Amino acid sequence: MPKLLTAQQVAAYDRDGYVFPIDVLSASEVAQARSELENWERENGKAIDFPEKSKSYLLFEWADRLVHHPRILDAVEDVIGSDILVYHPTLFLKEARTPRLRALAPRQHLLLPGAPPARDRVGGAVGCERGRWLHAGAAGKPPLGRI
Repeated sequence: MPKLLTAQQVAAYDRDGYVFPIDVLSASEVAQARSELENWERENGKAIDFPEKSKSYLLFEWADRLVHHPRILDAVEDVIGSDILVYHPTLFLKEARTPRLRALAPRQHLLLPGAPPARDRVGGAVGCERGRWLHAGAAGKPPLGRI
């Protein structure tokens, strides 16, 4: 029995390789994470970019809270099982009221709302091929995981 997702959402993931939307964060959690990111950008005089946007959970408490958030983990567990590894997440940001969208690799993504009008949000998640392994296993052994 799924912890967070409905049976229909799990079936959609099995069929399509992605499922959205999933409500996992409260408005206050989103506001807090966004505020902490914007404070860092203000203090550093620039938008977050590499290397800080790669493996951000190792640098920022707000990002660490996201990768360990129980509702996020429950949703992930519902579709891939309890053996979850966060390996190398990268932030992809879209500023509000800008036409620029960054192409997303075909993986699972956590899309955080935060821009006031819906038109300022990324329009959806990009799916992945169901069962596609991220990397080949060594010496004929099964790969360690998939996303």
